[in-house]
Amino acid sequence: MADKQQRLHHTVHALQARYSVRAARFGREAGREWTPGLSTGFRSLDAITGFAGLPLNAISLLSGASTSGKQTLAYQCLRLAQAAFPRRPLVAVFDLARAADPDYIARCGVDLTHLLIVRPPSPEEALAALADALRGRQLRAVLVDGLPELMAGPAARLTAAALPGLAALLDRSACALIFLDEPRAPWQRWLAGPERDAARQSAALQIDLRREAWLDYDDHLRGYRAQARIARSRLGRPGASAAIEILFNGAVRARETW
Repeated sequence: MADKQQRLHHTVHALQARYSVRAARFGREAGREWTPGLSTGFRSLDAITGFAGLPLNAISLLSGASTSGKQTLAYQCLRLAQAAFPRRPLVAVFDLARAADPDYIARCGVDLTHLLIVRPPSPEEALAALADALRGRQLRAVLVDGLPELMAGPAARLTAAALPGLAALLDRSACALIFLDEPRAPWQRWLAGPERDAARQSAALQIDLRREAWLDYDDHLRGYRAQARIARSRLGRPGASAAIEILFNGAVRARETW
């Protein structure tokens, strides 16, 4: 049954990519409609998200520490969004963390000629620019790096208030919105307040990533292995996990682990 559902997701996604997002849709969860997902590039991970990847027209949250693989995974999703929608391959990175490196993004396979990098001077302007970008319905995937900047101090309340409006815009845009987050200690979660949890509650999918081991062969660092765990999914199985490998070798490549 899981294999049949996976094939259905990919078939509908292919129809939408060729014709339009409204060419084929399916309903789930109390009658709400969901479009098939944007592949992560890892079949084992796509199979457990519930969306055949990251959901279009909804929010995904990728959480993990540095070198957990979250940023590389997000860039790969941007690349696959460009490949899935060749007629409208525009994707965007909202670089609130000031961590976007065009050279690294290009080595992840993203076409820089169809990449928009936005560096808003404040969280307030970031939220306004993000709403405008989604309202234009030209973007196929938007990466917001990072959520901690939007949830710092007074900006947290503004972000929590803006999330329902962003979700409504996404529902009509066929765009994948990806937030990058940092893991928090229990005491930090207690101090954060309800606004910080609003981002997680608004996400249709949350994936927690953790680096498990560096891949070192013949005294050369080739990459690393990470574990991707489904922390939240409106259609998938929370708690399910998949192992992925990120390989370097001059150009970032992703490979399945079996």
